[in-house]
Amino acid sequence: MGRSRKNLIELLVCVCIALDFAQTIVADFRCGKDQFVCGNETCIPENWRCDGEDDCGDNSDEKNCPVRHCDLSTHFECKTVDRCVPQRWVCDFANDCGDNSDEPANCAERTCSQNEYACGNGHCIPMRWRCDHDKDCEDGSDERDCGNKTCDGNQFTCGNGKCISRSWVCDRDDDCTDYSDERNCPNKTCKPTEFTCNNGKCIKASYKCDGDNDCQDGSDELGCPTTGPTCKYSEFQCKSHECIHESWICDGENDCSDGSDEKGCNVTSCGPSEFSCTNGRCITIHSQCDGRNDCLDNSDEQDCAPVKPKPCKKDEFQCGNTEQCIPYSKVCDGNADCKNRLDDEPLSCSINECNYHNGHCQQICTDTKTSYICSCRVGYKVDKDDRRVCRDVDECEIPGSCSQACYNQKGSFKCICRNGYVMEPDRQSCKAIGEPGFLIFANRQDIRHLSFDSSDYREMVPEQRGAIALDYDFESGYIFWTDVIDENIRRTKMHDTSPVEDLVKINLDTPDGIAVDWINRKLYWTDTGVDMIEVSDFDGKNRLQLVTTNLEEPRAIVVHPFLGFMFWTDWGEKAKIEKCGMNGDLETRLEIVTTNIMWPNALAIDYTVDRIWWADAKLHTIESSDLDGGNRRLVLSENINHPFALTVFQSYIYWTDWHHNAIHKANKFTGEERSIVRENLFSPMDIHVYHRQRQPIGMNPCSVVAEIEGCSHICLLAPKNNKYPDGFSCHCPPGVNLLYDQRTCNTTDAFKCTNKTCMNGGTCIVKEVGALPSCICTHEFTGKDCSVRRSLPLSPTPDTSGHKAPLNVGQLQDVQKEDVGVTAGISVAVVIVLLAMSGLIGWLVYRRIRRNNLRSMSFDNPVYKKTTESNGSLDRISIRFGHSHAKKCQSLLSSFRNEVEIHSC
Repeated sequence: MGRSRKNLIELLVCVCIALDFAQTIVADFRCGKDQFVCGNETCIPENWRCDGEDDCGDNSDEKNCPVRHCDLSTHFECKTVDRCVPQRWVCDFANDCGDNSDEPANCAERTCSQNEYACGNGHCIPMRWRCDHDKDCEDGSDERDCGNKTCDGNQFTCGNGKCISRSWVCDRDDDCTDYSDERNCPNKTCKPTEFTCNNGKCIKASYKCDGDNDCQDGSDELGCPTTGPTCKYSEFQCKSHECIHESWICDGENDCSDGSDEKGCNVTSCGPSEFSCTNGRCITIHSQCDGRNDCLDNSDEQDCAPVKPKPCKKDEFQCGNTEQCIPYSKVCDGNADCKNRLDDEPLSCSINECNYHNGHCQQICTDTKTSYICSCRVGYKVDKDDRRVCRDVDECEIPGSCSQACYNQKGSFKCICRNGYVMEPDRQSCKAIGEPGFLIFANRQDIRHLSFDSSDYREMVPEQRGAIALDYDFESGYIFWTDVIDENIRRTKMHDTSPVEDLVKINLDTPDGIAVDWINRKLYWTDTGVDMIEVSDFDGKNRLQLVTTNLEEPRAIVVHPFLGFMFWTDWGEKAKIEKCGMNGDLETRLEIVTTNIMWPNALAIDYTVDRIWWADAKLHTIESSDLDGGNRRLVLSENINHPFALTVFQSYIYWTDWHHNAIHKANKFTGEERSIVRENLFSPMDIHVYHRQRQPIGMNPCSVVAEIEGCSHICLLAPKNNKYPDGFSCHCPPGVNLLYDQRTCNTTDAFKCTNKTCMNGGTCIVKEVGALPSCICTHEFTGKDCSVRRSLPLSPTPDTSGHKAPLNVGQLQDVQKEDVGVTAGISVAVVIVLLAMSGLIGWLVYRRIRRNNLRSMSFDNPVYKKTTESNGSLDRISIRFGHSHAKKCQSLLSSFRNEVEIHSC
């Protein structure tokens, strides 16, 4: 009896303690700063109040809220959720409202057009995406029953179904990748004018001993006389004729393709504060075991002390802060197994905290044997300061969440595609609208076309010697490339048999990089031989030197015509990536990447996200950043051997590798989905994706102003700022200066009237010696050269995108000034005629009075008096000149003082 009473008392004490503990939990409840207290005693972020969603669970956060009204012209009003979504999100196969009201049943009833293919889920895709080796339908129905591909007449059909150029059959290269193009080939004998390589290839005899491995086995360079050095004083010339930094000699890594920079090296001992790498490099002792491959052979990350493991296994319970572990099944079993009884038998053993206001967890409460854990639903994360509260996860901050634009929503996110792209079935990737794209790349001896799946492989431009850098203009169909052996820049049409044209072949040394400005139709290139960046027209004319100082080894170059900037890499002693205005204005020049960079070979820009990607051939990495060098991200750092060029399209990057003579592909954000597109190439150099959306249509600032006040000679795009409000600047040929108007070049013809000075019947005049000629236009036309038809408003100049560019305020003011002047002139002429008639009438009246001698009268015409008094100012002309960086002012005839004023702009 006494024992039972004792047990009952202990049970009552435990219950009382438990109830007191539970009350303590409730009493201790309070929300933090910037949090809303829900009616069920949970906390949510204050900015979630009145957002149309029941975040509290009892809807207390949505009570007494103002009524939300959607703009139905642009937005859709969700049915059961107080939320507005853009109209374009309706029927886009995504539950944007949360209640699926933006995806009604009739969405699936849409009928696809004749130019579209109907997927199994009712989604419509362009018919040209059918059988393009890319699953655009969620069910993959667009890639079923495609049959075998038919090759063109000038192609050879490989045994594996791939297509290659017929000229590659029996050329001793496995172009089909199954050797079907090299079967049953007759013995080939080289011509008398050719050199026979050891591998059986035939090359031109003139290629023998020219310093280039034309045979691919080096046999054409054997037994050749030694030539003088061609590298700079601070460089080492490899036996394979490449040039590398002297500091890279004997650094444990083969930077020369033949490894000659690492031959005959003495083993050097590292200092006391350095770590000696297996490959002979020396790094700081602090770099050892830091998780980074500082040695470049990973030897600094070998034999590192393992991270101290947790004292207890996953199914064990740790007793307090000690290393004592007990099976989790013994926790809260009534027996004290830990040295400290309260560790495994705390007072909370008999309490389910989740039964009390959900443990004050905002979303999910999970009871444990000794406590409880708050967690969040997908799309949310536990607040770092208050473990009971959930915060929204901003998926847009996670690289790769969307291939282009990202719109964050509470608990979710939405991907948006730029103009010219449509959403893929995965709701994250964007696919370019238009004909399927493909890769074009320089292969030293030729320029080649390669489909993304490598099924279509052909030669575009044959018989080249040193084709290195290339780019194209989609609108004109031209492809441009540099040849470092023949030292010139060339072009030809991509889609016909047009002849190859030499554009620039004077004063070129080593043009390693080239970029096309497709908006203003200019060519930009780097020359690492003379350390310079130049520009010219598409035909090679109007050539200008843009950047000539502080360049060591300029290599790759890209341009952003919509922002007016160019970007380039420099692998000199101080390796870097720079950007500058496309007009070469040094005030806009900026070093954007200067750290953790050594040999930046490749450079590309993605116009859909405004980011750059580059590859480092020394650090063996591929990285990305925004256009100012910020938000830098490492994309790949494993098995990146010797990248030379890089291009970006849709969700992927493609790069050429000298070490494997291959083209690789990977996800542009994560580096995943990696694959080899093509290998066993001769010598892959520059590479680009050919597609309309890689060169979006846009307005050319130089064309917009050309009809009003364009540049007399050369117009280059520039960053739009206070200095260049119109986004361009004017330039003159070498040796010619720009005049004060910042539009006209100081040439002899600039000061003469020619038959091209004034158009549409305008009269050219030179008012004084040394002054520029001006035009007196007919009434129908105006402008600097009378090229603009007079009307208000002026007809806007259409841009290449089909939109009309309105005139700016200054242009309208000029036209208005012209009209005011004409109106004033007509008014003066009318007044003068009226005065003459009044005078004539007065004189006739006076004579009649005198003749009749009847009576006299005094005549005082105030209008006449006022007009004649002002006639004295007709000869007074006030002209004020000023320095103008904008437009030439038009004459304005004042109707009050009848003065001609020319104001400075």
